[in-house]
Amino acid sequence: MEKCIVVPYDFSEPAKNALTKAHEIAKHIKKPIVLIHIVKSDNEIEAKQSQFDSVASEFLKEKDDNIKIKAVVKKGSLFKKIYETAQEHNAYLAVMGTHGKNTIKKAMKVVGKFVKIAFLLVQYPGDKPIFNKILLPLDTNKKTRANLNWIKSLSYHFDLKVFLLYPVYKSDAKNSLVKRNLSFSEKILDHELIDYEIIRANIDNNYTHEIFNKIRENEIDTLTLMSTNYKRYIKQLKREEDLDQYKKIPILCVNPRIDLEKLGGLT
Repeated sequence: MEKCIVVPYDFSEPAKNALTKAHEIAKHIKKPIVLIHIVKSDNEIEAKQSQFDSVASEFLKEKDDNIKIKAVVKKGSLFKKIYETAQEHNAYLAVMGTHGKNTIKKAMKVVGKFVKIAFLLVQYPGDKPIFNKILLPLDTNKKTRANLNWIKSLSYHFDLKVFLLYPVYKSDAKNSLVKRNLSFSEKILDHELIDYEIIRANIDNNYTHEIFNKIRENEIDTLTLMSTNYKRYIKQLKREEDLDQYKKIPILCVNPRIDLEKLGGLT
């Protein structure tokens, strides 16, 4: 079965923005899109399917290209059915609209089910192309290296430049762990001939603020985070300029157990 991009769709504005981003990605990698909507009862399916098909049809008419879109309506638990449906359609990437900090818990519950599929979280469509300048914040956790699997696979389809951001702690032990992650990342990027730049952050400042400062300074179009860090980082956002940037930046959210080498990447 051909791999696809899945988009959980609730007819909201963020869901429409997610579909726009998914279409942008689909044009690069030449894969279809599967829209997924979950209802609570069987008697909702027929009416919602008709509405859903119209959404897909109108979107394709507007874009006027060869990207295929399938709209799927299922009954059941929102969190379980989205993942089950994604598996049924051989999805390797999900793109979901989010409603900001107030819905982080719900969004992470959906993302957490996708142990083998990364999630691109979108609020506003933005005006920058996707996956051209990616910021990868490193830390002491070895599992942050899982982001490199996705960066490696995306590089086959997009002209990437990766910005490796690393913190400096007061603890030598912590700095040693960060250095190992940085060295590992450099080796992967060098081996894959992916352009990159290393940026030092001062951990004495709020690391989340440093992340969003670097997004602005380097005109980053995509931030990639481990799903285990997402809630913690986003909850720390206080400054108005950071909150505004958070709304605009698509965030590729990766689960620690993901292994694209075994899954065959994005091919």
